[in-house]
Amino acid sequence: MPCTCVAHYAEQIANNSPLVNSLLQEELRLLSASHNLGPETFERVQAMRRLVYDREDYQEGIKAFFEQRSARFQGK
Repeated sequence: MPCTCVAHYAEQIANNSPLVNSLLQEELRLLSASHNLGPETFERVQAMRRLVYDREDYQEGIKAFFEQRSARFQGK
């Protein structure tokens, strides 16, 4: 049976791109503080996502997925 402990999930998150982790943290903070997502918050979340899509780590993640290997994120 696969491990479902918190430490296992924390390790998986820690292996993600540092940039993605920091932006996801901010995105979750914004979304959890909003009852109705206003246009300003929506645009801010979209801008943060665009930051990720334009980075080398995003491309590395896609490449690693298709090559069936672990990604080597550099925080770029």
